[in-house]
Amino acid sequence: MTNPTERFLEMVKVHFEEKGYSVGWTKINDAKQMVVQVKSESGYFVSAKFGIQGEHIIIYDEWGRSVAVKPTKANLEDVKSWAES
Repeated sequence: MTNPTERFLEMVKVHFEEKGYSVGWTKINDAKQMVVQVKSESGYFVSAKFGIQGEHIIIYDEWGRSVAVKPTKANLEDVKSWAES
C-alpha cells in the first residue's frame, strides 16, 4: 500500500477484522469497494462500504447516502469507533 487512502482502508480492514466483524470486497463499475458489517445504534447489523475517489475515502451506507472523508488520523479513529457501539 503506497498512498494514504489505501493505507487508511487497510487500517480500517485490520481493525474490524480484529474485532470480529465481517470484512469483504465488492466491485462496482470497475471500482473496488471494501464492505464491513457494522452494528447500528439500533442494534441491527448493516453494511458500510468504503471506496476511494482521488484523495478521499467515500463511505456509503445501506440507504445510498455517502460522505467523502480525508484519510486523517481523526477520521480513522471515528471509523474505528463504530466497532465499539
